[in-house]
Amino acid sequence: MAENVRAEQTAGLKDAAVFSIALDESVDVNDIPRLAVMARYCDSTVREELCCVKPMPDTTKGEEVAKAFIEHFEERGINIRKVFAVTTDGAPAMVGRHKGAVKLIEEKVGHPIMKLHGIIHQENLCAKMSNSDLNEVMALVTKIINFIVKRSALTHRQFQSLLEELDREYRDLPLHSAVRWRSCGKVLERFVSCFDAIKAFLNEKGQIYPELEDEKWIVKLMFLADITGHLNVLNLRLQGAGQTVLDMYETWTAFVVTMNLQTAMMTIIGVFRKNAGQDKTLNKAELKTLLEAEFQGLLGNAKDKNVIDELFKELDQDGNGSVDFTEFVTMVAALSVAINGMG
Repeated sequence: MAENVRAEQTAGLKDAAVFSIALDESVDVNDIPRLAVMARYCDSTVREELCCVKPMPDTTKGEEVAKAFIEHFEERGINIRKVFAVTTDGAPAMVGRHKGAVKLIEEKVGHPIMKLHGIIHQENLCAKMSNSDLNEVMALVTKIINFIVKRSALTHRQFQSLLEELDREYRDLPLHSAVRWRSCGKVLERFVSCFDAIKAFLNEKGQIYPELEDEKWIVKLMFLADITGHLNVLNLRLQGAGQTVLDMYETWTAFVVTMNLQTAMMTIIGVFRKNAGQDKTLNKAELKTLLEAEFQGLLGNAKDKNVIDELFKELDQDGNGSVDFTEFVTMVAALSVAINGMG
């Protein structure tokens, strides 16, 4: 069966007018470097298929990567001059100006080719260069998990027993792997779900981490778990056979709109909480302060006492002398509708 699939793929690549490839070099569990080659071509439909996973020599320089790719396709009798685009992870060995694999492949095919960088890998690179505070949160999470899971088999079994005793959704914690792009989100999701159990277990073991009691640190943890979870969902949607650039662009723009909407919602909540009293409502003075600080450009007469009195009366729908969050959101919604109508 494998030979039939290979023969069908070879025939498809030979018949295709052009095709694109994706190159990815990584190390397997036996510390052997391997090169994966994917091809995208069109016959009666658009196909995305794995061509080969080839072992590499001790060094994985651009010359070795290009040589492995060229030899494989020549062995199968496929004309590599049909290559019009190459996608890589952007590593120097792949995209080096003079001796990068893509440059050498371009010289071999004899015409310019499109050079692309994988979207998901670019995102991971950005995440690694993100806010140092968030990096410190992830570093501590990894340290704690390593203590529980890797320090000793006994410690690991005791923690698993605790989770089972507490009847938690999960029965273990995964180790973080920087190579696996979904690892960070999955680790944080599990860590947050088991947060109380982790704190209790660490206290029992005499492991003191003040950050676990620090409200600001916990907020950063929750934010990081939330955003990495969203990114994992996005990354899964960007994958799959048959997707075009337009499909992926639509997925990406929808994600950006969702994130912007959530950011706006959190801003509204933050503004309300910053100005509300201990009873989590706004009295007339607090509403006046909020309007002057946040809506001065929209309500030019926000300092007018009569305007404030009238607005407060309209917002206080239940007549209890204060404006709760639901009533405040009604005002924000009405202003949004009015502003949209001006456009």
